[in-house]
Amino acid sequence: METYELVALVVRLSLGGVTTFLAIMLWSSTRDSAWMLVIMAAILFYGNVMYQTLRVFGVVGEGIFLIPGVLHVSVVLENLPILFLAFGFIAALWKKRRR
Repeated sequence: METYELVALVVRLSLGGVTTFLAIMLWSSTRDSAWMLVIMAAILFYGNVMYQTLRVFGVVGEGIFLIPGVLHVSVVLENLPILFLAFGFIAALWKKRRR
């Protein structure tokens, strides 16, 4: 692993940890579905960072599959936060249009 890759990983872990902590703090005080989806996106993003870290250090192997031969965990973890963000934005727009 190159030095810049390690630095990038440490920065993602640090900033992702702070973001996830703040998201969890916000989670307890909001009941808005749009915000809940954005919070879930932040938590899933940090889950992806943690999975990448475990994979880089050899704790988790590359052979972990959700559905053998079809879906890989990293593909799901990389795309699920984007999906939750999109749903959060759709929920916010839908709520705004209903007013």
